Amino acid sequence: MKKFIASFIVFVSVFSLSFADNFLSHRFFEMKVDVPVSVSNNTLLVSDFLQDYVVIDLDQLADSVPKDGFNFSTKTNPSAGIKFELKRGPNIGVFAGIDFYGNLGISKSLFDFIGYGNELNETLKFDANSYMDMFAFTSVQLGWNTKKYKICVTPTLFTSVMHAFTNNIDATVQNTSDGKFILNTSGTLDLYSPVVISPETDFDMMINEIISNLSSSLGFDIQADFSYSLFNFLDIGGTIRIPMVPSKLYRKMPFNFSYGLQTDVNSLLNNEKIVMEGESGFGNSEITEYKINRPMKITAMAEATPFGDFCKFYGQFGIAIRNPAAKNKAEVFSYPEYMLGCRLSLANLLSFYLSTEYTDQIFMQKASMSLNFRIIEIVTGIATTSSSFVKTFQGTGFGAFVTVYMGF
Repeated sequence: MKKFIASFIVFVSVFSLSFADNFLSHRFFEMKVDVPVSVSNNTLLVSDFLQDYVVIDLDQLADSVPKDGFNFSTKTNPSAGIKFELKRGPNIGVFAGIDFYGNLGISKSLFDFIGYGNELNETLKFDANSYMDMFAFTSVQLGWNTKKYKICVTPTLFTSVMHAFTNNIDATVQNTSDGKFILNTSGTLDLYSPVVISPETDFDMMINEIISNLSSSLGFDIQADFSYSLFNFLDIGGTIRIPMVPSKLYRKMPFNFSYGLQTDVNSLLNNEKIVMEGESGFGNSEITEYKINRPMKITAMAEATPFGDFCKFYGQFGIAIRNPAAKNKAEVFSYPEYMLGCRLSLANLLSFYLSTEYTDQIFMQKASMSLNFRIIEIVTGIATTSSSFVKTFQGTGFGAFVTVYMGF
């Protein structure tokens, strides 16, 4: 009986703590390491490649590619930082990290050709586009907390490590009446970097060039975060990140390729060895001044705790503008972002999160878990990802992250 009473008291105590702030809900000082990564597409299922024998139905593949074509995306944003924050008072922190984004798009007509072929003497055209960005950044967080509101300003110095872009990849294919198969493809990928990148580049010379260009290549943006406790159970707020000074890249290296193939259809059917003729490689390095910013973002948010700290609902909606400083307007575009989620927490010791979001042009259905002992907290999560909302439920991409907090 005594054991039952003791267990009941412990249960009631933990359950009561789940509805309010407690010793585990806030650290005054903490160090944080965050490592997220995601890879996704809008067509191919991850499960298709987890088999002993991979079989691809070309007809089905052609039918499954959306009208706007095949898309492949990847991103990772590892970061680390240190922060000092009082519940009522200053919030000061320093963070550093890397932002990496990559995207490849291929027109649906290519997959239609692979699945169904083409008519005699019909010329099919395909195209592709791609971009890739990598930034390194250091941020200083300065804020103030009161009972009713929190405000924080985060100035950031960043530099673009690399930028690549193309919307100039084309291919044509034709079956002629005399039994010939003709394929031609060509394109240019513009690669921008702080220095010349090639196997012939002297490493010491490259490091010296990076150091000499570092101060003039740095960019600067500033982010402001604000939240206000409208009611005891509802907080509202917003975030805005404004580009101020773009980062500059001083080297442009075009990668050019051009290949052609002309053979007869019988050679293709008989699996004879066929060699495409052409050439590829980097063109001459050009001295330039390419300006690039991290994406501009404006977001509104809300958090509701109708059942205390045991259950929290949160959401945000906003808009982002990619590369607002680019002279080539094909590289500038805007897209919405949103997140809706829920957290269930047992005395802030064990918490579970479920959310759906669209961030950096990738849809995610995310589930995560947090184990918190105050001095150390570990958050792990997985996500199904895709550039298509529907395909996130079918397994066309995967994401994972680990976040570790240490402090007191």
